[in-house]
This record gives sequence, structure tokens and C-alpha cells, in this order.
Amino acid sequence: MHYIYEGFEEGLTTSTITNTTDKMLDISLNQVCIKASYNSAFDGGTKVSLDQLNYVLSTGCRFLDFELYLKDNVYVNYSTDPTNSTLINTSNEYELLFSRVMEEINNSSVKTSADGKNTYVTPNPDDPLFIQLRIKTDVKKKDDNSIYTAVENVLKVYKDNKLYQKDGKAVQINGDTNLKDLKGKYIIVMDKSINPNYSESFDKYVNIITGGNTWSSQQYSLFKNQKSTPPKINDDFKTTNVTQLKLLMPDVDEKSANPQNPFSLIENYGVQTIAYKFYKRDMALDLYETIFSEYQSAFVPLAYVLQFIKAKKQQPDETLRLKYGASFIK
Repeated sequence: MHYIYEGFEEGLTTSTITNTTDKMLDISLNQVCIKASYNSAFDGGTKVSLDQLNYVLSTGCRFLDFELYLKDNVYVNYSTDPTNSTLINTSNEYELLFSRVMEEINNSSVKTSADGKNTYVTPNPDDPLFIQLRIKTDVKKKDDNSIYTAVENVLKVYKDNKLYQKDGKAVQINGDTNLKDLKGKYIIVMDKSINPNYSESFDKYVNIITGGNTWSSQQYSLFKNQKSTPPKINDDFKTTNVTQLKLLMPDVDEKSANPQNPFSLIENYGVQTIAYKFYKRDMALDLYETIFSEYQSAFVPLAYVLQFIKAKKQQPDETLRLKYGASFIK
């Protein structure tokens, strides 16, 4: 059976990513680039779907991102402004039960698309999986924790075997955490920027927060004009002088493209995790995928990536050069 994911525009491409070796995972979180997806169940058009989620998983992504809201149940949703804590899309096509999303993530077997045309398989189910939640709630209703309770009810199904917990509480992680300790686990990531005063009871499920000091998070348009701070490779050639965990998110405007040239963002700013819109196939996303394809892993040491970028600048990828022209890499 041929397992595929949609690659270049010309056709379908087989994923080269596999489970990351223990040797490669034996490194701290702040020293690796993670293959990451933004709005991981949104298809870029009319709906959120399990097909799109399975496609993203089949590319080897191990940082997923979901926008959640509460109606009669908790749903994965898509809205035009993820920074607005209450804005949601009221169309049923833009919602998917969070419980179904988690069931699909937990099912690593072969999956067939709804139309029967594509077959998906997660190539690296033993790798750590970071699940970022952007939970929408009315901040004016300070005492209404209904959505957090609903999300807890979904997550607790996985507390005994998949969530990274100890004695019923999430184990707190940071940039110094060794990735090997997270192998095979779901790491619940909470975007605190939408609602800094979220329910304290939900803390027992949150392993790490984005948008604060532990794991900084910014949109591309706010980040790209900052003064560059190029990372330096240490003498072991596996680690760098970078200590801060950095997450880069795409711009809010859906007309905007993906964050441009990941090579530049990584080598000039030391950004480890760049969440791409996998529903927008463009030059930046193609370039981004070459990093992880080269090492056949969703977790690649930042030092390796820096060396890879240097080599690719000297000898660009021929397929991409022909596709986008000689100016595709700057």
C-alpha cells in the first residue's frame, strides 16, 4: 500500500519522516526545530475536517494547533481573527468535535479520506506530540469555566497512557526539558495570550504555556522587523547558544501567505518552531519541509539546521529552484 501526502503541486509525495531515534531525542527542547502546523484541521477553504488533520499528521508534523470554542459541546473551530477571545465562525462546516479530533490523533492506523481517494498514515507515532490549544471564551464572564471543564472531559480519556502527567497532574516542562522524556506523550500547550486568567483547575492538564516567558510566541508581521540575533553553534556541533524557546505564528489575515523564508528566520533569530499553514502550499512551506525531509525527523537539532541552511545556500535544492526560480532563496 502506498502512503502519501500532498507535496509539490506537480503531484503526490511520499513522506520520508520516521520515528525520531532516541539518540536524536536526547537533547533539550530549546535546541530543536519542531515541524509545526497552524490551524491543523482547517482546509484553507470551507471547513475544518478530519481529512485535513490526517493529512497534516501524515506529513510528520508533531506540533499541532487548534482553536476551540464551546457551543453544545467543545469544538475545533476556525475564525478570521484568532486573537479575538470571543469571535467564532457560526457555520457548522467550520466546527469539528474536539473529542473526534483527539480520537483521530490517537488512532495511528491507516486512514482513508472521506472521498476514498487518499490514504494517510502517521509516520512517527512514537514521537512526542505537542498540542497547542487556543481556547476561546468570553473574558467578561470571569466565573464561567464551562469550556475548560468540557476540554478537561475530552483530555482525561488519555491521562493514563498518553498525557505527560504524574500523580494526576501535568508535568511542567521548559526549554531545558530533555525530549527523550517526552517520547510517545501528548504535551498540552496552552496559548495564554487569548485569556491570561483562564481556569486554574485546567492547569493540571497544561504542560507548558505559550505567549509568556517560557515559550515566547509572536505573529510573523510583528516579528520580522526585530533586530536579528543570529544563533551560534557550540563546539559539540549539536547545540547552540540559544536558551529561549521561540514560537512563530502566521499572520492573522488569511489572505497573508505563510511566514516567508524559514531559513532566514532560523539563522537570523534562532526560532525553533514555526507553525505553517499546511493548507497553503507555497515556496516558504516547500522550503520548510526540506529541513525535516533531509533528517527524516520532525525534531531536528537547531545546530544541524543551521549547517543545513548554510549548505543549501551554496547549493540550492534543484527541484525548488526550477519551480520558483533562482531567487527563491535569499
